[in-house]
Amino acid sequence: MTPQPIRVTAVLTHPVQYFSPWFRSIAAHQPALDLTVLYGAVPSAEQQGSGFGQAFTWDVPLTDGYRFEVCGESAGKRFDSDSFFGLDVRDIGHRIAATRPDIVLVTGWHSVMQVRALAACRTLRIPTLYRGDSTVYSGPRRLLRPLWSLKSRTMLRRFDAFLSVGRDATDYLRSLGVPDSLIFSSPHCVDNDRFAAAADRLRCSEHRARLRTEIGASETDFVVLFAGKLQDRKRPIDAVAAVAALGSSAVLLVAGDGPLASEMRACARREGVRLAWKGFLNQSQLPEAFAASDCLLVPSAWESWGLILNEALASGVPCVATTRVAAARDLIVEGETGFVAQPGDIAGLSAQLRRVQALRGAAHDFSAACRAHVASYGFAQATDGLLAASRHVLGRHRATPDSVPQFYAH
Repeated sequence: MTPQPIRVTAVLTHPVQYFSPWFRSIAAHQPALDLTVLYGAVPSAEQQGSGFGQAFTWDVPLTDGYRFEVCGESAGKRFDSDSFFGLDVRDIGHRIAATRPDIVLVTGWHSVMQVRALAACRTLRIPTLYRGDSTVYSGPRRLLRPLWSLKSRTMLRRFDAFLSVGRDATDYLRSLGVPDSLIFSSPHCVDNDRFAAAADRLRCSEHRARLRTEIGASETDFVVLFAGKLQDRKRPIDAVAAVAALGSSAVLLVAGDGPLASEMRACARREGVRLAWKGFLNQSQLPEAFAASDCLLVPSAWESWGLILNEALASGVPCVATTRVAAARDLIVEGETGFVAQPGDIAGLSAQLRRVQALRGAAHDFSAACRAHVASYGFAQATDGLLAASRHVLGRHRATPDSVPQFYAH
């Protein structure tokens, strides 16, 4: 007899362009899981555009192909992770109970809605799974660090098992006392097939030549892509300085907007950098930027992951990133899919870009290695981790329904 699927309810503040295709994949390809997603609200174009420099809506489907429910209205709400009280759903416990879950997935505790969900699950005796991307570099330093660690330990004890999106996430969990037996790999991922298909279509000689002509680059120029919010943490000025050191054959393609846009333009003018400015690009537009580029540069001071690396590698584009970009530790294989440098080290970033440029000049093709490596960071692997963690927790939970995980005892 076929066992009943595990009923999983995921609780998120709002639809996210990276989670939605994963949820569709679960619904379409994993019959052992019966997924329902609860969203606090759906942001307006203005709310979605906070930090991007303009109002917009994602131009890829966010709620197609899986079961979901929106719990409230977006008016007057905030969706950024820095606003704990920005979005609240006071009856989230009733909403969760109505889905009759065997297990609940919560992505952290940056919103009061998530904390309410965790409290409700404890009251309802429903086990919970964590899937966040905090790292040992997250949180404050110095005097506030012990309080942050205490809060993190306290919140982690509200979960029964943990999905790790990558190596840095695993180190974070271990550093706060989570045993390896409760950590399951569920890597951060994007729709690799969509980006690969777009790359196959756009990187043929005719399309690629047109795209590069549009940004003022010849076939022999070295095009470096910076894609992201133009804010201090992402260090876009470092991107300008690193490309400036490459000389006149390099072009910096910028796909993004934000508070440092004017400063970045001014710096490029001072340094004589050939700047191709695209501004904010929506999801369906990104493949054109990848197709026109020879390398992605991510000079961030830190990133809890950096899904732009997944997108680049799926498009066959090598990456240069700093060691504080969590995705780099998992996705960059030196010399095969890219190179790494220290954050703030302009000379180091330039040197690694030169290595990519030299290999490109010698007709080295990175695309096969990039795609092969990122294939291990896909929806199937993320879902396998979710299923394994769910089975582990439910097996223990059903065996001793009045017990709590051993992790709680430490």
